[in-house]
Amino acid sequence: MIRSRLFPLMCLATFVGCASTEPPKNEAKVTPKSLDELQTLVQAELTKHKVPGVGIALVTRDSVLWAGGVGKADLATGRSVTAETHFRAGSISKSFIALALLKLQDAGKIDLNAKVNDLLPDVQIDNPWVATRPVRVVHLLEHTTGFDDMHFNEMYNRRDPPDLPMKDVLAINPHSRRVRWEPGTRMAYSNPGYGVAGYLIGEVTGRPYEDYVKDSVLVPLGMPTSDFRLPASDFSSFAQGYKDTTGTPVGYAPIYLRPAGNLHTSPKELAQLVRMFLNDGKVGDRQFISSAVLDRMERPATTVAAEHGMVNGYGLANYTTLDLPVIFHGHDGGIDGFISDYKYNRELGIGFVVLVNSVAAGEAFENIVGLVARYMLRDRVVLAPPAATVTTEQLAGFTGYYSDAAPRNELLGVTNGLAGGRTISVRHDTLFLAELRGTPKPLIPVTDSTFRMENEAGASIGFFTASDARSIMTGSGGYYERTSPWSHRIVLAGLGLAFGLMASSILAALVWIPRRLAKKIKAGSATAVRLLPLLSVLSFVGMGFTLVKAGLPALSSFTFGAASVTGLSLLFVLFGILGLLAAVQANPKEVGIGIKRYATLLSLANCGVAAFLAHWHLLGIMTWRY
Repeated sequence: MIRSRLFPLMCLATFVGCASTEPPKNEAKVTPKSLDELQTLVQAELTKHKVPGVGIALVTRDSVLWAGGVGKADLATGRSVTAETHFRAGSISKSFIALALLKLQDAGKIDLNAKVNDLLPDVQIDNPWVATRPVRVVHLLEHTTGFDDMHFNEMYNRRDPPDLPMKDVLAINPHSRRVRWEPGTRMAYSNPGYGVAGYLIGEVTGRPYEDYVKDSVLVPLGMPTSDFRLPASDFSSFAQGYKDTTGTPVGYAPIYLRPAGNLHTSPKELAQLVRMFLNDGKVGDRQFISSAVLDRMERPATTVAAEHGMVNGYGLANYTTLDLPVIFHGHDGGIDGFISDYKYNRELGIGFVVLVNSVAAGEAFENIVGLVARYMLRDRVVLAPPAATVTTEQLAGFTGYYSDAAPRNELLGVTNGLAGGRTISVRHDTLFLAELRGTPKPLIPVTDSTFRMENEAGASIGFFTASDARSIMTGSGGYYERTSPWSHRIVLAGLGLAFGLMASSILAALVWIPRRLAKKIKAGSATAVRLLPLLSVLSFVGMGFTLVKAGLPALSSFTFGAASVTGLSLLFVLFGILGLLAAVQANPKEVGIGIKRYATLLSLANCGVAAFLAHWHLLGIMTWRY
């Protein structure tokens, strides 16, 4: 699912698809009683949130109850969404890559526990733990390699052939395959791992991965028009993707890591994947894949949480959704102009597909998923899981501040470090979790060490001890280590003070610039102590604005926008240093003691923020080379 942060751009990265510990805001709790009512309520969501259209499939073991669309596939032509309309499915692609590798394992051609470097010696992996903890194929599929997520220049393909061999794709930026912690311990979503998995399929079969997946997975499932290859020119069967609520269309941008997110499919065809899961691996009278293999797909096995018995989380390109009335399995995805999801519950024999053609559809999308789920469960009584009994003393042992120790991307460490921590406390014999400035949420015990949120159908959080004796909080999403909160609080306070000073410089400029133009402020040091810190602040503001405005495609190669981000970040520190020197050297009698002190503090703030950015490798970043 697309989540924003950033800097918001990195989480808006191409095929983002991952479960989150933050529950969706499915506020509309009405349960549709009929298909007509469901369609009416879905249309209301589209209208309210200015989303063009959605493709939906409602699935049971026995049939596809309904596959069709609500709204428009293309606003310009007025074409409606139908069951056959194709959407880019983003990270749902990963489920098909995993199925392909599992079929190869069934055929004895590969072992998911094999070392990646033994199978692909030409793929560069920087793993400090290679002797004791090598990266294995299963780690690629469960996102437990320790890899970074995509770097800028391996996202959008703006210069190479769209079918660039995966070997060449992986050579673009090996730096994202730097292992940051012991493989097989923490889950951190990493699209490059699935690029390696796609390349592996090609090497094992001697065919491009697209061909093998098409012939061995898509066609046998009953998905003959779905494909990992985009059409050369004819997109007449495709929904048009949109990037905002004003109906701005986006193109079908080629991506490098195609195995991770290049699938296109329709509601009707993706429903066949859901039916296969609901029928325990059968497609018609054939056993497409064994029920035991599907059991393994649905459960993570290579994390500390899994070692402690937690069954909810990210398995083999298949994860649990806990914030609907029952536990669903499946995968979601996002790519330019599209958000997608499929979910199913094998025990109840129900599932569904939801595909929308706007990346600005976040709230509407989550509400539609909630409506569809409740419609499929409309005749069922769903009971909340019983709560376990945990003593107050045991609960107290879990309290403290936990910092994010598994950022999806190292660039996100700056935001995760500031806002990604969690505080655990006990009140009235109940454990509470609080995010930064968030309302504490009660945690309901499932066992003596695992917990769920009030709106969750299973355990999502566990408190354990890692192999290095650190106290950790982990589970279906995220990996946190208990630390002292003071370093975090000091940094937050310092940045808050610095940003306050920086903002004040813009307000002050509204006063002193007119005075300078009226020649009431002299040229020379009296102007320099005011101007240089202001130029530093404006460079910082310009850097942030350009970073957001340019967009990922422009940042992934050498463009004016990408170069501007680099140049402005360097000007920020340059003017900051010059401003500090000017303030220190200024004569108080010439500039005024108050102005000298203010300029010194402001310049120190600029230099402090610059040092903070340098610590996170953001100062002077060349996004086209990162």
